[in-house]
Amino acid sequence: VRAARLEGARRERVGHGATGGALAGKTIYVSAGHGWIWDDALGRWRTQRGNTNGLVEDFISAETVAQHLIPMLRDMGAYVVPVRESSMQRQLVIVDDVDAGFTVDGATATAIADGWARPPEPIPDGRNPFAGGGSVELPVVAGGAAAARWVLDVPADGDYEVYVSWVQGADRAPDAPYVVHHAGGDSGFRVDQRRHGSTWVLLGQFHFAAGTSVEHGSIELGTDASAGAVVSADAVRLGGGMGHVDRGGGAVDRPAYESGARYAAQYNGAPSSVWDYSTVDGNDDVGTRSRFSAWDHEAGEDAVYVAWHTNAPSPARGTSSFAYGPSSYGPLSEFSGVDGSLELMDAIHTELVGDLRADWDPAWQDRGEHTAYFGEVNPSHNPEMPATLIEVAFHDTVEDADALRDPRFRALAARAFAEGVARYFATRDGVPLILPPEPPAAPRMIQGDGGGLTLAWDPPDDDPAGGDAATGYRVYLSADGRAFDDGHDVTGTSLAIDAGPGGAPVFARVTATNAGGESRPSPVVGARPAWGPTVVLVVGGFTRIDGAMLIEEDLAAYDLATVQRGYEDRINDGSHAARHGLALAGAGYAFDVASAEAVRRGEVTLDGYAAISWLAGEELAPLGDADRAAVAAYLDGGGAFL
Repeated sequence: VRAARLEGARRERVGHGATGGALAGKTIYVSAGHGWIWDDALGRWRTQRGNTNGLVEDFISAETVAQHLIPMLRDMGAYVVPVRESSMQRQLVIVDDVDAGFTVDGATATAIADGWARPPEPIPDGRNPFAGGGSVELPVVAGGAAAARWVLDVPADGDYEVYVSWVQGADRAPDAPYVVHHAGGDSGFRVDQRRHGSTWVLLGQFHFAAGTSVEHGSIELGTDASAGAVVSADAVRLGGGMGHVDRGGGAVDRPAYESGARYAAQYNGAPSSVWDYSTVDGNDDVGTRSRFSAWDHEAGEDAVYVAWHTNAPSPARGTSSFAYGPSSYGPLSEFSGVDGSLELMDAIHTELVGDLRADWDPAWQDRGEHTAYFGEVNPSHNPEMPATLIEVAFHDTVEDADALRDPRFRALAARAFAEGVARYFATRDGVPLILPPEPPAAPRMIQGDGGGLTLAWDPPDDDPAGGDAATGYRVYLSADGRAFDDGHDVTGTSLAIDAGPGGAPVFARVTATNAGGESRPSPVVGARPAWGPTVVLVVGGFTRIDGAMLIEEDLAAYDLATVQRGYEDRINDGSHAARHGLALAGAGYAFDVASAEAVRRGEVTLDGYAAISWLAGEELAPLGDADRAAVAAYLDGGGAFL
């Protein structure tokens, strides 16, 4: 299969996530336990759990849910609604329909006295940003000749979550077309504007370059939708920003995703009855998580509520799960929650314990399924959907804390959690369960025929606790290894890529697909077309990602001492080899990038390269005996190491 390089592939997603998958048509409300709250007695902001073993549950939960659980649920096709802010991007950009960056072309917009209004920063207590503002409506135009556009002034290069908002109504388009124009290209979405209005709706995460650009830094709402309807244009948002709400002592000077659900619900347009129903913010926060879910949930939506927590006290270990009951710690016979909650809990709990025993620790403890009067799953707060709270592990116990600090454990547990949700729906609906595949193995990009490049990979490695077999693959292309296009679907395990003008480098990452959804991406590989015999091979051997690599953060100002943080984009995001290739291109060299596994499997040989750069990092044993023998033979044959 041959794909023209960086031609701006664009898929159109129906809904707010992937189209198709094991969770297509399902809405998942996700709670990452706890977060910063204002404490009147202390007169300052505090977390709801302290620092134990260098970890804070409020942060573990937020980091894992944002970086693993939400993407995995979306890869299965779910519409995911986080009850805490989920964007870890500290920058914030908002463009409203009254701002200079907003324009309408091809139609006359009708102003509506309902919509988002820019509030003071920080937002005063009790202020609803989605009350007191305005929005505009555009009629559907045959052929989509009219459009609204928001041009963004991006403060810094980076990955940003994109959110949109509209005012819902019975006459709104059920298929309003949004296009996100980002640094990697264009990504299209169709959303139902009859639902989920006057709140922030997540479309996805994209890479943007600093500055303003209509072509690569804007969001467009078209009018090519159902005849007779109108589309609603309100504000759009990039990133999460810092703490937003002033509770009397100023906003917390921390990223918004670390704050509790009480403040996220206010920021997301919920009425004060959702997030200010008691006199204590800590109590408000517990109930807000499920109250916000009930407020946002639309009639007829097939939804569940799931909460990710970690447990205490030491020396207990393992996983325990809860549905609602009248006791502090009761048997399943006391269940009095929403129907379906026990089945949802059991599906997630069983998958989680089974996968952790299969892929992490054969002796992982199953601490059972229980009922408890947790406010988060109390049907008086949210009677509209099944709900469960999962205590994944014990942060107070050293052995479990060592697991929780490891990004590999977090990814494994999140995968099991998501698969458990999918298993619940499949069992309830009586349909076969197909789970997304594991990521493709051994990716590489090398010089191809006729001056082109060849991208190749192997099918996913077997994992008894993992997903089902791949039936296809999706290749994402990039000019810099950071900003990727919308993907090219292929059925085989290779793709010929046309060389670009001037011998510019090309980068790629690959996912595996099947009817259950899409895998997480492979490491990034790339190449620069050769114009002569001198080509450098970059071997991506830096695969380490573990708990010892967490980043220490001094939070002594909040009585938390030094906390270990799982900022995985700063630990190992799978792009190191590609970044090295980009540096080689800047120095005038042609290059190929291959994963170390591709070299070990014989998919790429060292012979014929003018030089090799083997990236290893501080691995315990970065080069095995076979690696050393291959490198020695290459050097004995006249090769060179950079």
